[in-house]
Amino acid sequence: MSRQEDIENKVMELANQKLEYAIKRITDYYKKHNAEIQEDFLQAIGHGLQQCIESKKKIGFITISILESSMITKTYDLQIAFWNAYLYADDNPVYEYWAPSFIYAYLDSDIEEMEKSLKDQVVRLKAYEVLGLKCQYATNFYFLIGFMMKGMVPKIANLCKYQETDKEELVKVLFGKYMEKQTEICCLGV
Repeated sequence: MSRQEDIENKVMELANQKLEYAIKRITDYYKKHNAEIQEDFLQAIGHGLQQCIESKKKIGFITISILESSMITKTYDLQIAFWNAYLYADDNPVYEYWAPSFIYAYLDSDIEEMEKSLKDQVVRLKAYEVLGLKCQYATNFYFLIGFMMKGMVPKIANLCKYQETDKEELVKVLFGKYMEKQTEICCLGV
C-alpha cells in the first residue's frame, strides 16, 4: 500500500466519525435559518440578474458551481454564472458569488482534529496532504449544498428581476463543480 493510499484509508475512518455529526449540525442550522439563507441566496441571484438586465443579456442557463479554489482561500464561495443559450461557448457570461459559509463552519476545526490524529499515525504529514484531506472531506458537503439548491432554485422564477430579464423559453439551472460535468437541478419557465 502506498503512502497516499494509507493516508486516504486513515482519513476515511476519521471522516466517517466526524461527518455524521457535522451533517446533523448543518441541517439543523439550515432548518432553523432557512428563510435568512434563502433570502441571502436570492439576493445574490438578484444582483446577477440586475447585471444581465443592464448588459441586455439573454439567459439560457444559470450554473451554480463549487469552486475548489475557495477551499484554499477559505471563502467557500459558489460561483453563480448566467449564460446565454450556448452555455460555455458564451463569450460574455455574468458572474456573481455567494458563500454558504454555514455549510463549512465546522470544516476547519474538523480538519484540524483529523490532522492532529493523522500526525500521530503518519510520519511527516505534508501541507499539501492536509489540503488534499480538506478537499476530500469537503466533497461530502457538496451533496448537502445540492440538496439545498434544489429547494431554493425554483424560487428564482418569483423574483421581479427574473421577470424583467430577457431569457430563453426555458432556463436550465445546473449545479456541480466548476468546469466539470454539472447536473440539471431545475428548469425555469418564462
